[in-house]
Amino acid sequence: APIAEVWRALTTPSVIKQWFFGVDTRSDWTEGSDIVHTGEWQGKPYVDKGTIVRFELERLLVHTHWSDVSGKPDAAEHYQIVAWDLAERDGGTELTITERNLPSAEAAETSEAAWKGALQSLKDMLERIDVNDRAQLSEPRFYNIRWLELLNEVGPRIERFGSVL
Repeated sequence: APIAEVWRALTTPSVIKQWFFGVDTRSDWTEGSDIVHTGEWQGKPYVDKGTIVRFELERLLVHTHWSDVSGKPDAAEHYQIVAWDLAERDGGTELTITERNLPSAEAAETSEAAWKGALQSLKDMLERIDVNDRAQLSEPRFYNIRWLELLNEVGPRIERFGSVL
């Protein structure tokens, strides 16, 4: 998908809700602002929150992340850093997700499974975009979505998830 479409899917609350676990998202998408996701997981309400650290239009979104589901106190040492890095590649967009400061191998496994599901949902949603919607975002064109190999670097507790959208 064109980079503009992918960026819109990552930064528009009504679109995020369609592919990212049905969450409600609040942010003004500027560096230093809050980013908050609220939703329900296993029948219980939750709040995920953080702060936008870097915001480069249609290129990079980096934010901190903490969830009350983690069971960890809301303290700086329990926040992950999540980076969403976009690059044009082969007529589409390569999206690489990187997480840092995951607390354990179990958390890394849970995160990996969640990202696989989320990226698949994003891919499916982008494939369904109506031609009229696409024309508003970028030049209409045919594209294929390819998945890159999932990279899992548990050693330094860094998780990278990549796909070409």
